[in-house]
Amino acid sequence: MPVTSDEFDELSKELVAAILLIHGHNRDSFWYRLHDHQEDIPEQVPKLKDNASEKERECHQNMLRTSIKHENLSLRKQLGVDQDTYTKFLLREKVIAKHGKACRFSLEKAKHLLKRHGFPNAEIEMAFIVPNKRRYYLRLGNTAPGYFSCVVDQVNCGVLTPPRHNIQRSRRKIHSLQGDQATSSSSDSPDDNENDNDEDDNGEIGGEPSSDNNAVLDEGGNKYCILKQLGINLDLSIDQNKSFINALVGECFALQC
Repeated sequence: MPVTSDEFDELSKELVAAILLIHGHNRDSFWYRLHDHQEDIPEQVPKLKDNASEKERECHQNMLRTSIKHENLSLRKQLGVDQDTYTKFLLREKVIAKHGKACRFSLEKAKHLLKRHGFPNAEIEMAFIVPNKRRYYLRLGNTAPGYFSCVVDQVNCGVLTPPRHNIQRSRRKIHSLQGDQATSSSSDSPDDNENDNDEDDNGEIGGEPSSDNNAVLDEGGNKYCILKQLGINLDLSIDQNKSFINALVGECFALQC
């Protein structure tokens, strides 16, 4: 069934909203590849012919290794969107235009799309991470001393995987939104102190991952694990603090990425 115009409008809003959440919710700075070509996706690297020469085999192996090495730079992969849907989204927004089998990327259209959805100062740059392969990259996340101001420096330093969500920052952010009462309540809770021991020096959750990432309750069936990790006071009235709810939605989205 073909996708309607209204559905694409919603898709556009959802994808840009997800990008903004990655940018603004406690991720360290990282450069993401904005558009994946076929050879950028390991599963879509063209198959080798049976009668391929030794040189062709070597080139194919190099292409496959490079694709796997840089796979996690993909913004599309970070958003969890399939290539076909993401390509249609970029085409409809005129961020890319097809010319035969090739695609031309429009930096102007990409910036206009992000600006239209509330991201006026997006940092996008073109780079040849792989020789003769022009790609465009978007920087998302919090800047801190030592962050990479260009994608080439990031790749040359071997930083090829997006940073994990920093749960300590989430806790501090939500506490500040809740106010002194929530902060006092959370700090007095022994359960909250226990969770602090499960974080590494970067404020990330340590230990083995849960067997059910979608589980909300613990084995006792009465504790909200993610909310507990964030140090959230469940006694706070939802109606009293809508900004808290908005922040919670953003933090929970970031935790699943």
